[in-house]
Amino acid sequence: MQRLKDGYLAFQHAINQNKSRYLYPAAKQQQPHSMVISCCDSRVNPCQIFQAHAGEIFLFQNIAGHLPAPGSACSIQTSAALRFGIENLQVNNLIFLAHTDCAGLKAATENYNTLSPDLKQWLKDLKTLPTGDEISMLQAHLHQNTENALQHEFIAQQVQNQTLKIHQMIYNVEHGTVFIARNRNLTAF
Repeated sequence: MQRLKDGYLAFQHAINQNKSRYLYPAAKQQQPHSMVISCCDSRVNPCQIFQAHAGEIFLFQNIAGHLPAPGSACSIQTSAALRFGIENLQVNNLIFLAHTDCAGLKAATENYNTLSPDLKQWLKDLKTLPTGDEISMLQAHLHQNTENALQHEFIAQQVQNQTLKIHQMIYNVEHGTVFIARNRNLTAF
């Protein structure tokens, strides 16, 4: 707990030094330009990775950064988050951020039968992802998330109207690098 308190005190010091930069733009209302759906892995912090300030990114994190298909037993929370970010906050970018060394994806593809019932329910859509090559598995996961997102009519409509862009990215936790995944190809961000 002391580590958290020390971190908070450092945060308060930084805020007091740069109030206008950190707090004032977002103090009254958030106006994020992007929504990031990523894993809740403690090494994956989208605001830190993209050096975003308060109010710039609307985050939704869960195990494996999974976006279930609409209508599945696990989809209500993710669907609500998508609708809020896209319709209410009017983000322009929907970013799926996968990461290397994802324990959630490993559990789904390698240890599925040993998982608890709640984890099995959450990860069942991911158990058929390709194994062996980690990057191929991450790309397949990003593709699956994108396909599931486009099943939402409100998302498909905004993509078609070009008011929303969907991006697929992979964060390498070992090197701190981000790659754009497009058509099964990776390019540096």
